[in-house]
Amino acid sequence: MLELGINDYPYQLTPTEKTATVRMLLQSRSGIYIEAACETQDAKDTRPPRGCHLPGTFFYYNNWSFNSAGTVFKQETGVTIHEEFKNRVAVPIGMEDFESNDVYYEYEPVSMHPCYKFRMTALDMARFGLLYLRNGL
Repeated sequence: MLELGINDYPYQLTPTEKTATVRMLLQSRSGIYIEAACETQDAKDTRPPRGCHLPGTFFYYNNWSFNSAGTVFKQETGVTIHEEFKNRVAVPIGMEDFESNDVYYEYEPVSMHPCYKFRMTALDMARFGLLYLRNGL
């Protein structure tokens, strides 16, 4: 996180949290346990205390990790998740109803990193599910 300049507000990452990598974010092993956009009440109630696990040492699904990974993606590629999903997933697998505006950002005052929501028709969701079932093929 440090090398990429990733931080947050109103919470600032600690020096230890800044050692987390993008891979750790995607693996739910970042060790960063702060409030995040679109976090459920259950997630808020069960979130581990900050600093209880070093980055890379413990699996815990955390919206903050995935939301900030989206920020990293846009920062490093210059492309939005909307565009990339459409070009690399929706079009190649033949989604019929998907449009780029079916992916949207939701910001909340608890974090600078928005969550990314997707809308899909049942048919397009089935196509995505088949892609997953076939291990990306």
